[in-house]
Amino acid sequence: MLKQLLMLKHLGIDGALINYIVNHFSEKDRVALFQGGAFDLQFKYNVFNDEHLCVFYDEDKLKKAEEFVNNLIYKSNEQGIKILSYYDSQYPSNLKAIKRCPLFVYVKGNLQNLNVSKTIACVGTRNPSISALNSVNKIVKGLVEEGSIIISGLAKGIDAQSHKECLANRGKTIAVLAHGLDTIYPKENSQLAETILEQEGTLLSEYPLGIKGLKSNFVARNRIISGLSEGVIVFEAGEKSGTMHTARFAYTQGKKIFCPSVVEETQRLSSGVQKLITTGSAISIRNASDVMKYAFSSEKHFMSVEIESKLFKELENISNGKDIVVKDLINKIILNYIEGERRHE
Repeated sequence: MLKQLLMLKHLGIDGALINYIVNHFSEKDRVALFQGGAFDLQFKYNVFNDEHLCVFYDEDKLKKAEEFVNNLIYKSNEQGIKILSYYDSQYPSNLKAIKRCPLFVYVKGNLQNLNVSKTIACVGTRNPSISALNSVNKIVKGLVEEGSIIISGLAKGIDAQSHKECLANRGKTIAVLAHGLDTIYPKENSQLAETILEQEGTLLSEYPLGIKGLKSNFVARNRIISGLSEGVIVFEAGEKSGTMHTARFAYTQGKKIFCPSVVEETQRLSSGVQKLITTGSAISIRNASDVMKYAFSSEKHFMSVEIESKLFKELENISNGKDIVVKDLINKIILNYIEGERRHE
């Protein structure tokens, strides 16, 4: 069925119709669709419009689509790339749960990594501070020791360091690319990509061979990085950076977002991390144990340590230590709210 699905996609058939064809057409019907049987199938299912029928009766277009797909499958096999459709059992289950999940993913390396229960995405700036790199090394090492697979985008900076630290600790990592797997961007990470494969890691993309890394592809790629994971760690990022796209995708996908809150005294939290923490969008963490505690449990910690501290400082200002009754009452309200949110599922 893979060839049929690839042809439907290449012909520009929308996802809803493809889904209907997969779930309602027999194998015989799907074959007939590409062999002049579209009108008969229209009488049977009543799902095609005039545009669809024109496509299925355009012999030249069908021939070119078949040639393209045959070539794609051949070259992918030649380069050790597995094409998984949404309907394959090996397709990542986490991806199926997100909006706009890709119909196909192109995978090189260890397929078993795609459906492991412990997966954490690590993302951040391409120009990290020493403090952020130290945080990556510490937390990623701890996550690997806990059996987590590390997901990132093979970009410069935080992404590359996350992959490297994972590999240094004999962990497995998934690199999500914004172009076909026949190229590596940036080129300086080509050897890193090879090492990922050598150590039973995985390269994954929603783009077929020959597709270049356009700017829009990198933004779209970020939804897959978060979609594959159980949680996303934003180590360091500007408030208007590309990394924040990943955080937004994670938020809309219902993923837990984490940000390291402890930095060296001479360093300040990046503006993106500050915003995520102060708005309560991210959970403030100190180590890998904090990530494991919240990422793989039913608890949802909506309120960061910083916000809790700020609330209690405001409480002190309100009561000024004079009205003990009021102070105790507000204390109880805040504590009950915090504990209730932590228990909320």
